[in-house]
Amino acid sequence: MLIAETVLAVLGFQPQWRYCSRWAVDDLGCRYRPKPGLYPAEVFGAPARVSSYGTRGAEPRRPRVLSLGDSCTFGVRLAESETYPALLSARGVETMNAGVPGHNSFSGWRWLRASRLLEPRPKLVTVYYGWNDHWRAAASEKTFAGLRRWAVHSRLASLLLRFQASLWDTESPVFGRMRWAAQVPLSQFKDNLRGIIGEARSAGAQVVLITAPAEPRLAEAGKGWFASHSLGELADHEKYVAAVRETAAQTGVGLVDLAAEMEARRDRDPYRFFLDPMHLNAAGHRVLADLLLLKIPGFGAI
Repeated sequence: MLIAETVLAVLGFQPQWRYCSRWAVDDLGCRYRPKPGLYPAEVFGAPARVSSYGTRGAEPRRPRVLSLGDSCTFGVRLAESETYPALLSARGVETMNAGVPGHNSFSGWRWLRASRLLEPRPKLVTVYYGWNDHWRAAASEKTFAGLRRWAVHSRLASLLLRFQASLWDTESPVFGRMRWAAQVPLSQFKDNLRGIIGEARSAGAQVVLITAPAEPRLAEAGKGWFASHSLGELADHEKYVAAVRETAAQTGVGLVDLAAEMEARRDRDPYRFFLDPMHLNAAGHRVLADLLLLKIPGFGAI
């Protein structure tokens, strides 16, 4: 290791790490967090604004709900008003959209702990993760979090992180060969959900877990990102959906089984509720908003 550090120093390689995104701020714990500002459509597929809290939408006033999640919550390629947090707000339940594209349960838990998201004292926290947890990588998110801390001082760790970032180039010939592990192993996924539940409860909030639905028919005809992922990886998704149900039952929190609901509503048109295998369209977000309003006891009275 010392030899490697010395060689890299001679070559002029400096210890550093950066996520490098126009819309995100580097973060040692959660890799990155949203940067406040206004963004044109080419960034997220639709115009977006990010508040000082890092949430999508206007500055929160008196939010009663915090919706934690990934791009499925953020609403990529959707107008802000079409997302389920905005739909809840429009119906009188002000909701903070804390969905972050690319985040998983590991990064979401760490962002929740280190951010101001719970400062407004929301009465309910909804949690919607799963997809980015089981996508495969060269190592787990927890391992790379350790590398980020090491990379502050280590040239070797910086080089490894740069290599890891290059693996996410779907045009790279090594993209499919160097991804061996789930970003968040199943046992860690459950632990992360419990951690989020604990943080929310400590702040006086109730919790509702949401299962992430899938439309496998769109994966079979997928292009770009989805074409580069095997159907085997999509099969892993069911294990994470089951883990959400199990964690909700074990911890006594609420559950919106969106995966089961979408399965029950499936018809001939795979695009009825989906943009792609994992992201809901505007109609899908309306279904989720309805489920949160109607199926959670006392939700409307929050």
